Amino acid sequence: MEPITTGMQGAAVEDVQSRLLQLGYTIDDAEVVDKRFGTTTEQAVSTFRLDSGLAAGQYPLFERPGRRLV
Repeated sequence: MEPITTGMQGAAVEDVQSRLLQLGYTIDDAEVVDKRFGTTTEQAVSTFRLDSGLAAGQYPLFERPGRRLV
């Protein structure tokens, strides 16, 4: 699987956004509608990583068992 990074668009981004939203993280509605990995999705990912004990900004995005997002 290709890493999901800022600027990407599509089904994989939509999946990540959906999971983050289910966990209570905030993402701008326009990014969600466009299925675009923008600044608020990036912030939600960074916050998720910090909340999960992972370093923010490293890829792949989600690795820690029990808090795995994808």
